[in-house]
Amino acid sequence: MSCMPFGRLFDTTARALDDRLKNRDSSRFDVVDHWLKAMGKNPGQVSLRDVYATATAAVGAASDTITCALQSFVYFMNHHPNAWKRAHEEIEEVQPAQGLCRDRVVKFAHAQGLPFLQACIKEALRVLALFL
Repeated sequence: MSCMPFGRLFDTTARALDDRLKNRDSSRFDVVDHWLKAMGKNPGQVSLRDVYATATAAVGAASDTITCALQSFVYFMNHHPNAWKRAHEEIEEVQPAQGLCRDRVVKFAHAQGLPFLQACIKEALRVLALFL
């Protein structure tokens, strides 16, 4: 089924859910845990197949939002090179000083400590609203 775009989406979501089911983390409670809890309480009403289908639909729906957000951020950073430079410098400053942001992709927790980058992200989302 992975040769079709939706099949790939389902396969990716299914792998993530399979991993989640194998490695349950009691310190974390999110919407997936809510669905799994509902399945445990109401096995006749909520099946594992329902959880997989709902998760796949949620990931598919979120893809438009994420795409729009990324396009907005890249567009505005491309049109404001000084902001791009400042955000890049902010990331570069915390690498040696705090040992953060060493990976190619900045971790979410590390990005929370980058105020200018956060401001750029929020401004891009504000200017190009997701719901037009």
